[in-house]
Amino acid sequence: MAATQKKQKSLAKNALLSALKTLTSIVFPLITYPYITHVLAIEDMGRINFSQSIIGYFSLLAVFGTTTFAIRNGSQVRDDKQQFNAFANSIFTINTISTAISCIIMVALVLFVPRLEEYKSFILILGISVAMNPFSLDWLYSVYEDFGYITLRSFFVYLTSLILMLLFVKKESDVLVYVALTTASTSFGNIFNYIHSRKYTRLQLTKDIRWKQYGKSITIFFVNSIATTIYLNSDTTLLGLMQDNTAVALYGVATKIYYIVKQMFNTVVGSTIPRLAYYKKQSEEKFTSLIKKILDTASFFIVPSLAGLIILRKEIILLISNKKYLAAGDTLAILAFALFFAVLANIFANGLLICIGQEKYVLIGTIASAAINVGLNFIFIPWLSQNGAAITTLIAEMTMFGICAFAGRSYLRKIVNIKELLRSLVVSLGMFFIGTALVNQMAGMHFLVRIIAAVIVCAAFYGVVMIVIRDPIMKWFLGMVNGKIKRKKK
Repeated sequence: MAATQKKQKSLAKNALLSALKTLTSIVFPLITYPYITHVLAIEDMGRINFSQSIIGYFSLLAVFGTTTFAIRNGSQVRDDKQQFNAFANSIFTINTISTAISCIIMVALVLFVPRLEEYKSFILILGISVAMNPFSLDWLYSVYEDFGYITLRSFFVYLTSLILMLLFVKKESDVLVYVALTTASTSFGNIFNYIHSRKYTRLQLTKDIRWKQYGKSITIFFVNSIATTIYLNSDTTLLGLMQDNTAVALYGVATKIYYIVKQMFNTVVGSTIPRLAYYKKQSEEKFTSLIKKILDTASFFIVPSLAGLIILRKEIILLISNKKYLAAGDTLAILAFALFFAVLANIFANGLLICIGQEKYVLIGTIASAAINVGLNFIFIPWLSQNGAAITTLIAEMTMFGICAFAGRSYLRKIVNIKELLRSLVVSLGMFFIGTALVNQMAGMHFLVRIIAAVIVCAAFYGVVMIVIRDPIMKWFLGMVNGKIKRKKK
């Protein structure tokens, strides 16, 4: 056991590397997205967003619920090389079969459904990334906590994509070139993953996919992913069907910002799931302690992030697009509230319920959220367009959070720290008033100046107040930083 523990990588280091990977996925879009929204027509941006929402459904069929299942179960057998190799080959084969089925259905629908004629070229090009799904293998690197490789690969893929985009996308007619480059970056990243996977296992197709052993859990995760994709993509899909491409483009800008921030939090949380699954098998005390620390840390950061998004909603939209998209400001403010419930629901669902083998409740929550989201879209989208779609997302995220919290209620007293959440809420409220007043006072200045000033002032206010009131997470964070500085001096 001691040897195994020595091999375990630092959880803080994993979280940092995951955050850097996500930061890479934020920085590069912040460079490319403003450029693309200037070069391409707003209607074409709407077509791209709509096509990507369609591709999302085929991607989930290709994945077939194996990712989360593979991380959870693979983490528990990773120390047994022979057992893990057999497990990995089963997952790889299942992925290959589901991907082939997905691609056949996708091509058939695009060729024979008249409503998709306008989007045929976009969907077929983006569909190449679906075909490359079996080689993604991010689950493998999560199992072995190899977040260093994932971060490095992401950086070089994004950098190459950025260079090619600036070289070849220069006018509105280059829209399909942009779509092709988007697909190419994902596909090449998957190829690198497959080559590098030999460090851990030799992947090959196998007749022994162990469906009787894995099938029930994988199917539950798959149905869960269907419901997740429906409530994530249905807004854009239904906007495209009930409104116009401009509404889709406006919603696309707001959701891009929303998903960037959400992804940052969820990636950090995701980096802890292999360790949580491992602790659940080894020590209930360590498992509970880690979940509690994750929830406290999430509360510490998510509430001020929500406030910051609302304060700077217009400035952030200008940062990643242009004035044509300012109408998405209210949409982003609504989605900021959804962010709070989305991040906490993810911790309860993937960090707690799945690790304790209660994925059926995650499925129930996801199906309920998806049904509510789709149903309400038919009411709110015709009435409020992209803002209506944002409202349904907020309600769906609240539903998911409520169901997951209820399902994990036996753990609530052990892991939920109401005082930490209240401290974050109260201090963030003060930060909100100060930040809003500051941005209004600087209304005549360049939006970048407003962003920089607001971030510095708000972060300083939040940090100083948390130090003064002796917030435990702030003390832990400062202690960790201080410890690293002392070790470097030695």
